Amino acid sequence: GGGGVVVVHASDNAFPKWPEYNLMIGVGGWRGRDEKSGPYWYFKNGKLVSDPSPGPAGQHGARLPFQVENRVTDHPITEGLPKLWMHAADELYAGLRGPGENMTVLSTAYSDPANHGTGHDVPILMVIAYGKGRVFHTTMGHDLAALSCAGFIATYQRGAEWAATGKVTQKVPADFPTADKTSTRAAYVPPPGWTSPGARAAAALDPTLYWHVSHVIWVVSDADRVVDYWQKLGIRDIRRDGVVAIPNLTYHGQPDPASVKRIVGRVSGLKIEWIQPVKGGKFWSDGLGEHGDGIRAIGYNVRTPEEYDEQIHYFASKGVGVVSQGDWQGRKGRGRFAFLDTAGQGGGNTLELIDDPDADPALFEDGSTEDGSPNEYPLTKITHFAWVVRDVKQVDSYFTGLGFKPFSSIDHNVSLDRTYRGQPGTYEMWLGWDRSGDAPFEWVQQITGPDIYVEYSAKHGEGFHHLGVNVTDMDEAIKLMTARGAPPSQTAAWNTPRGKGRAAYVDTEPYGGVALELIYDPR
Repeated sequence: GGGGVVVVHASDNAFPKWPEYNLMIGVGGWRGRDEKSGPYWYFKNGKLVSDPSPGPAGQHGARLPFQVENRVTDHPITEGLPKLWMHAADELYAGLRGPGENMTVLSTAYSDPANHGTGHDVPILMVIAYGKGRVFHTTMGHDLAALSCAGFIATYQRGAEWAATGKVTQKVPADFPTADKTSTRAAYVPPPGWTSPGARAAAALDPTLYWHVSHVIWVVSDADRVVDYWQKLGIRDIRRDGVVAIPNLTYHGQPDPASVKRIVGRVSGLKIEWIQPVKGGKFWSDGLGEHGDGIRAIGYNVRTPEEYDEQIHYFASKGVGVVSQGDWQGRKGRGRFAFLDTAGQGGGNTLELIDDPDADPALFEDGSTEDGSPNEYPLTKITHFAWVVRDVKQVDSYFTGLGFKPFSSIDHNVSLDRTYRGQPGTYEMWLGWDRSGDAPFEWVQQITGPDIYVEYSAKHGEGFHHLGVNVTDMDEAIKLMTARGAPPSQTAAWNTPRGKGRAAYVDTEPYGGVALELIYDPR
């Protein structure tokens, strides 16, 4: 009769045995649907294809943000929208089957195998002609987090207007998502006592996961040159993997298979992964091009796959998506990693979550390799991590907003006995301290120079600046490191109740973009 129907998310699970309904929705999933219900539908080489392969209909992974690609840009629903846009965390339906008659797929998204996906660009927004009627079908909209996405709201409203009238009069809203950023509106607050059927408890930050940095990602243009140097300085526990393939890598929800030269080192409980991009891997290669060599991410191991999914979901609820993610096959199962989109507001610090089925927390705790060969003093344990930032208070506010503890202090630092490249130093800085983990984090905002922090900012921008190690005798440690090829570039001191503390930065930055700080603390 020329009416309209709007199908949202799990509405396409209903009525698997009702032929007319399945003609209306085009494709559906679950509830016993299989090859008898119709073929799979997805885009391949830029064209919509039907795949009659046998198998059940319907699958999805964890609720994560994903990128939507508008395939038809002149339809009233999609006209004027960005070609690519990021949807907030949601279930990405894939493997849907159905007759697909008179169906036009307006938009797709990549169903990532790293998140239990099919590896295909699958339908997200569709219109179907049924008799004289119009049907708009969106697979998005699982929960309040997904429904609060400005992209979902706009496409739903435009689709409903088109289904009702055949026209769209609504303007594209100013807060519509971009190709790399989600956009959400204030979530609807349900009445007291109301819960969504099947809803799980709200995800929360688990501070116990972030007590110990288990992993750093160190991206370099010449891995052998950098690692040979740090090996000479004392990191002896090193494994050279050569060029390895990472086929299931994604970048902002799109396939980004990569090959990299990988070298792995261990210093006590810290795994260092040097990455030299060879092909693909935009998270690494783009960062290398923009910032040069350096540590791009600090990683935290989760204890279970469920914990990994919960933390991803938690950060998504805070508006923090996944920049890049991938997986690998471990000895005890499938491992996963995800780089979160925290660098822009977090002082250049990208958080990485790691679900490693083979992880052994007791491994390498004494700084020794499995064959008993220790790293050489003073590189036996990393005791300090530090970043250079433009605004330390803003970084503190950002991470506090994500649920982390506020910095324990932000101090105006004017050190004693300052030197810079052999001359008296005049530098001052704001120092933010986060002491909530087993190794302190230091956030440095420069006030006056010259110093090595100013040098770093000019060369690299905001980001990871130095690793710290404790020494028992500063003068002897400086002599030792100078003999190994790392002379001091800057020194400072401070008073403690038990005597003067001292810090010396040795000039390692030309070999990997990271300085090394020697720390003598008599307390």
